[in-house]
Amino acid sequence: MIEATEREPSDRDVLRASLKEPATFGIVFDRHFRSVYRFLERQVGASAAEDLAAETFTVAFAQRHTFDARRRDVRPWLFGIAINLLRNHRRAEVARRDLGLRQATRERQAIDEDPVHDHAVVTGEVTRVANALARIDDESRTLLLLVASTDFNIEQAAESLHISPAATRTRLWRARQQLRAQLGASNEYTDESSSARDIQAEVSKEEQ
Repeated sequence: MIEATEREPSDRDVLRASLKEPATFGIVFDRHFRSVYRFLERQVGASAAEDLAAETFTVAFAQRHTFDARRRDVRPWLFGIAINLLRNHRRAEVARRDLGLRQATRERQAIDEDPVHDHAVVTGEVTRVANALARIDDESRTLLLLVASTDFNIEQAAESLHISPAATRTRLWRARQQLRAQLGASNEYTDESSSARDIQAEVSKEEQ
């Protein structure tokens, strides 16, 4: 049971209490669901993000006994679960797409795989920076959106990705270089998009 104090209980305290009182885990859900959902939504859309975010907390609840009690902040652990589920989702999407392509006609395949066609069907609702993000690799895009969606420092981002801080710094530098190249080559940056401003801030931000 969480002891009544003047301060809000830490994530660590809540998780510890939830081992005996499972309903207490709802506090973790209430605190962090929106941030996990927003991170996923920017990559897979609202519908898939809702399912993945819900699954993230289902897995977290089942694995709450594995949380490192030395840490107070549960977010890197939650985002690590979300990223693993995102990777599985992407692999499934690739498999479904490949199946569809095999069943389609050669003419339809040529249209679907034509980057000029892909660009032409992009609507005005999709930001220019989203187009640039879509052209960089999945791991780089995930890392950029992770740091743009949270206030994580390098160590927290590394914990979420299950890699070392040094490797995270290297990947982040490469990801920023990729994004700069895409934005510069296509002149697709616009100040009209809040997403663009978020990513621009991350591109220019000093590494913590």
